[in-house]
Amino acid sequence: MRSFALPAFCSAIMFTAFVEGVMNRARPQARRNADDIRRPEAGTRNESSTISEKLLLGAKAFAFLRNISQEAADSYAQALAARDGPALDDDGDGVPGRAPSLPYGFWNDFWSVEMRLTYNEQRRTKGRRALQLYLQRQAAGARTAEAERGGAKPTAKRNSSAASNATKALGLGHMLLQFFVDEVRFLSCRADSSLLMDKARSLRQTLLDQGWAECDVPRLEGQAGKSWFRRWRLGNHIAARMTGM
Repeated sequence: MRSFALPAFCSAIMFTAFVEGVMNRARPQARRNADDIRRPEAGTRNESSTISEKLLLGAKAFAFLRNISQEAADSYAQALAARDGPALDDDGDGVPGRAPSLPYGFWNDFWSVEMRLTYNEQRRTKGRRALQLYLQRQAAGARTAEAERGGAKPTAKRNSSAASNATKALGLGHMLLQFFVDEVRFLSCRADSSLLMDKARSLRQTLLDQGWAECDVPRLEGQAGKSWFRRWRLGNHIAARMTGM
């Protein structure tokens, strides 16, 4: 009797566990609260930086590079200024045909020693882009903070190369500026808003007559026209009462 009692008892336990498991699966699960969902810790997501912060990071990286090797810093800056093609290779693998690489382990030392942060691939890419941006602006002759930003606001996060991507018929603003330089400036009169807006609408109609679609040119009527003209003034640094430029 004892030899059969233990297996039967174990089988009963296993059957009971199986039934409980099936019953638990059949029960509807309560929806998780949004506050209970685990989110990434602070600092693990991609963080966007302003142009000023990128330039400051690039200046720190270049100063750190100069402390390591003045020759390597000068070589890297000269190669960046004279490059024509893909981005510089700073992996330290010495790919032929590319610009001279940075010293081995540079970004690891920079982030660990200088910035006192954990080094990872994301910060390496961030530092490389910031360094190249800083050296490009220096090679272009920018010596002030505003010149280094390319005229952008201190809080801007996009450089000037992408600032006007969404502008429709970008050439319309250039043609209006050409009219302003040739006519308004030559006559040494005020930059009258009505005169310039009438000219802008005339240029817009010229584009439509040349085959441009209505959706590809900006609206110059009502509030939309006022906003477009205001952006044009600010972009070209034209004051309303500018005379005798």
